[in-house]
Amino acid sequence: MSANSSNCSSPFDEQTYRIIAAVRAGSGLLAFMFSLFALFVVVLFKKYQTFWQRLILYSNVSTTLYGLSVVLLRVDYIESNAETMRFCVFAGFFHQYSNWTVLMSILCYHLSLCVKVILAKDLSGRLEAPYFIVIFLAHLAFNWIPFLHFTYGLAGAWCWIRDTNGDCSHSLFGFILRYTIWYVPLYSVVLTVLVGYVASWVVATRRRKSWEGRYNADVDDRKRDLQRDMSVLLGVPLVLILINIPTFVNAIHDAIDPERPLLAFWILHAFFSPLPFGVLPLLFTLDKETRQKLRARNVGRALRTLCSSSPVYNYDVKVALDSSYQSLN
Repeated sequence: MSANSSNCSSPFDEQTYRIIAAVRAGSGLLAFMFSLFALFVVVLFKKYQTFWQRLILYSNVSTTLYGLSVVLLRVDYIESNAETMRFCVFAGFFHQYSNWTVLMSILCYHLSLCVKVILAKDLSGRLEAPYFIVIFLAHLAFNWIPFLHFTYGLAGAWCWIRDTNGDCSHSLFGFILRYTIWYVPLYSVVLTVLVGYVASWVVATRRRKSWEGRYNADVDDRKRDLQRDMSVLLGVPLVLILINIPTFVNAIHDAIDPERPLLAFWILHAFFSPLPFGVLPLLFTLDKETRQKLRARNVGRALRTLCSSSPVYNYDVKVALDSSYQSLN
């Protein structure tokens, strides 16, 4: 960094700094647009009638907030001033908050599917309110902690939890916070999702064998439901694991040798870390039935219905029957 840069936590020069920040912001913009498209599809086809659909809606809202938070991080902090640094503190907190909303929405949805597949029980009627609290509110109980010692702020190429102090010395408090309230929970959720899929796959395989030779409508419906649930369960860990590999590699390298970062790792980290949160809403929302509806004729009909929908009125049944009886006489 040059002398006019206040970002002592990044050893890159200004041009490299701007490239990394721009790559991450561009990837975040893609995630934001994908999430907005998923939200549009949910509203267009009114896919919010059931618990499962609303859980996907919560996930889409979370990923939209995340994409917005990444775009907000694309502020030029090199020529810093007090106002810019205050905004950086807010952006770092908002980014951490949106990270957790996405992580919890994925966990809630995945665990619900695992319970449905493994225990053959649907507990959705009792879980929606707790899920909403877990996804959007519960993690605020610890995401405020980095405000202590002014740990939210400029952290390398973007705003997050700083691992340096104001005098550019290493901050053990910030380093511990990064791992305790993000990296460890992140990979714990990835591991939980993977274990849940393996357990669900074992149960699903046994259940399919028990249905062999039985041909009736009920069994066929169960097979289709099981196949759909398993496809979603498989998609979540694959997306999370494959796309988070660059993030994990860069985090490990940065922890081992923070004085000599590799630009290639940072570029891959910047590009791939926002992408899962753009891919997952498409994975959740664009099921086979919805994909079949995404044709010009169906979309046009849905838009006309959405824009010209008439209000629904409640009628007193007794009054309506009396009026009908009087008209017949």
